[in-house]
Amino acid sequence: MALVTGTHLTTSSSGTPATSFTTASVSPTSNNLVLIAVHSVVGSGTGNIPTVTGAGLTWVEVNHQYRSGVTTILITVLRGLGTVTPGALTIDFAGQTQTQCSWSVNSFANIDTSGSNGSGAIVQSAVNTNTGTTTGLSITLSAFGSANNATYGAINKSGNNAPAAGSGFTELGTDTNTQLIETEWKNTNDTSVDWTWGSESASSEGVAIEIKNVSAAAGSFLPFL
Repeated sequence: MALVTGTHLTTSSSGTPATSFTTASVSPTSNNLVLIAVHSVVGSGTGNIPTVTGAGLTWVEVNHQYRSGVTTILITVLRGLGTVTPGALTIDFAGQTQTQCSWSVNSFANIDTSGSNGSGAIVQSAVNTNTGTTTGLSITLSAFGSANNATYGAINKSGNNAPAAGSGFTELGTDTNTQLIETEWKNTNDTSVDWTWGSESASSEGVAIEIKNVSAAAGSFLPFL
């Protein structure tokens, strides 16, 4: 039985105001689940949820979280799965200027490929946010559907102390050029998706996801003898 495996593709950011942003070229394996976490900041009002195009995939939002008490800062995770055409991804905000944007793109193999655009590979997602003097962020997922499923998390935070991956998690990508974005994963179940950092006045928001293993999709049974 093959466990889910995760591969980091690219993580970067831009501090130049724009209505759209372009990632480096990515070449995920076709029919792997691809997740892009996007952190965005708008000058005032409510930030638009980004859309993504590129790599020959159709991108669908999984979940998003605005910063605690604020609608100008958010993190969004989108998914894609299908036949890949290697290339850059375009993150678009429908004409709304973002003062900064950062992103982290990762792919996952040995996942359920049913449904459309990766829908079968996503069992559940959850979000959380905090503010004030903090030392970390934790997001709670429900009990997992299979012991073979994997765990993913994405976070953005303010302040100077970069978030460290939670216990047992492996960091996928991190960028500290604008505000701090980090993605992490583990190939086992974890209902507490977390990050830690040195105590400081900082706000953060994150998304956690249960990724469905291909064996969980098939189920298990004993053959007739």
